[in-house]
Amino acid sequence: MGYQERNTWVQVFGTIAALAVYIPWTMASSNNDGSEWLWRMLWVIGGGVALMTIATVVFSMAGRITREESAPDERDVRISHASERVGTAFLVIAGIVAIVLCAQAASPFWIAHTIAAGFATSALVGGIAALIMYRGGLPNVVS
Repeated sequence: MGYQERNTWVQVFGTIAALAVYIPWTMASSNNDGSEWLWRMLWVIGGGVALMTIATVVFSMAGRITREESAPDERDVRISHASERVGTAFLVIAGIVAIVLCAQAASPFWIAHTIAAGFATSALVGGIAALIMYRGGLPNVVS
């Protein structure tokens, strides 16, 4: 397993872990009208980024990955571009829904969660798409 693929696994599991912490934590709260939800969201996002960074460093050290081995090759770049296109679609959809919610004067809670769900879905679907391409090969698409 190469460096880029290993980082993709960390991203997918990190996103799942962050959602597994945040969703029950928010659902258990009885008050989501104030700014309490904002601090939970920021803590989970910050904690997720920190844990994914630490996991990437630990896996690199455990696998004795050198700087040369971590450089992406042409296949890694193509997989990255293709998976970003897949994930970005979900982020765009969430952005459009957030604009509609703003136009409807929805609560900031729902607007922020729509955007956060878009980012999480984008990372998760894009990561899964990348893993499928790492394991099954790149699709034959004429550019």
